[in-house]
Amino acid sequence: MKLPKYVQHWVDAEGRPRCYFRRRGFPRVPLKGLPWSPSFMAEYEKAMSGARTAIGAGRVKPGSVAAVIAEYKDSREFFGSKSAGTQRMRRGILDRFGAAYGERPFALLHTPWIEALLDSKPPHAARSWLATLRSLCKFALKRGRIRADPTANIKLASVKSDGSWAPCSTPRRASI
Repeated sequence: MKLPKYVQHWVDAEGRPRCYFRRRGFPRVPLKGLPWSPSFMAEYEKAMSGARTAIGAGRVKPGSVAAVIAEYKDSREFFGSKSAGTQRMRRGILDRFGAAYGERPFALLHTPWIEALLDSKPPHAARSWLATLRSLCKFALKRGRIRADPTANIKLASVKSDGSWAPCSTPRRASI
């Protein structure tokens, strides 16, 4: 028998049948009754219309850097306009930023502090961090988490290069 969308069914170790509504971004809800019965479908509809929860929302303090990062990583702004490689790179930066400063209130991030953070990074990494933090701050400004964008007026020095290219010291193996 085919089950409704997002419903998982199994028999537990004690022989009892279990049904759960499991949809990404929504809480897991146990469903009582036989699949497709009126009571089951009433609980299913209630679970489908339930509120979506941000990933990690229950583990972070509201208004903190970690809360804004969790909300941002679950938003269309993060997934919509960025390629998979950019998302992967920015997710890594956001995870490191959240691990180091997640407990801080997001509204207290100021331009001099962010500049000092970027100065501690190598030039190319600082550019990636600035682009990621700028995107995060634009999201927070749009959602009303901050009043002004602390990254708006930050300019990084251009990276100087002599233009030469040097191959790495260990040759790469061709993958088959």
